[in-house]
Amino acid sequence: MEGGPDPSTIQGQTQMQNDEYQRQAQERNQQNQQQDRQQDQMNQQSQQQQSYGQRRGYDQGSGARGPSFGAIFVGAANPSVIRYSYNFDSRAKARAAAMSACFQATGAVCKEALVFNNSCGALAISQSGVWAARSAPLFPQAIDEARDACKSAGRQECTVRKAYCLPFDN
Repeated sequence: MEGGPDPSTIQGQTQMQNDEYQRQAQERNQQNQQQDRQQDQMNQQSQQQQSYGQRRGYDQGSGARGPSFGAIFVGAANPSVIRYSYNFDSRAKARAAAMSACFQATGAVCKEALVFNNSCGALAISQSGVWAARSAPLFPQAIDEARDACKSAGRQECTVRKAYCLPFDN
């Protein structure tokens, strides 16, 4: 029979459920990619505003690069929503930017996963929504530590969803 699975059979029902699950997963993936693009745009705008202030004489001096803070926040009800900030000159600014972006994406309270400075940070998440974030001086170390902590917490494999080093040059 052409036209799809037969809903009157268990195999047909299973196939229909699998098809629907795959469709929903593709939609979530597209939404996450769109949200990541929006997050990148917001970070660029914040950086442009911060650069404007530095050009106007509000920087903390010239010469060696100073502190570079970043933060990662996770949706409390939906841990697949991840928002981050980078290259802020204070912990409070980095935290506020990531928290605001996460709240805008979810419309709800988000959880702080990590705030870090002049190092690398990573967030790993399991399929069941268990997550862990870690920072370390080296990129591979941050990734390994986040993945290991997530795996220990959730007792299942975890995927790194966000990882970057500061200062971040894009």
